[in-house]
Amino acid sequence: MTNTKNNKDSRGKGRYSESLVVGYLKKKGIHIIKTNYTTPVGEVDIIAKDKGITVFIEVKSGIGSDPIESVNQQKIKKVRNTALYYMKELGREIEIRFDVITVIFDEFGDARIRHLEGAF
Repeated sequence: MTNTKNNKDSRGKGRYSESLVVGYLKKKGIHIIKTNYTTPVGEVDIIAKDKGITVFIEVKSGIGSDPIESVNQQKIKKVRNTALYYMKELGREIEIRFDVITVIFDEFGDARIRHLEGAF
């Protein structure tokens, strides 16, 4: 595994974490619809389909500790608004779920993935 502790580029770390999560989701049989979906109202890291449900996934990564606390009310509001925007683009309502997946790197650069389904 790539050692990320020396990677000072947080965007690069975020992209690497998202690629790990995409692999994790695919192994679980979850279909990836879009990554880095950006709208005028916000951005969501991954949109996926899990057993007929469209899932909006926020990915957070950290070194040593779980970064779940960085998913605050402001971020939740942006992800929800982005989901509404996505449905408006589709022209129909769909069944949705909001997940948070954290990627926690240890001091050796090894990653642990934590998946919180229906996080908000």
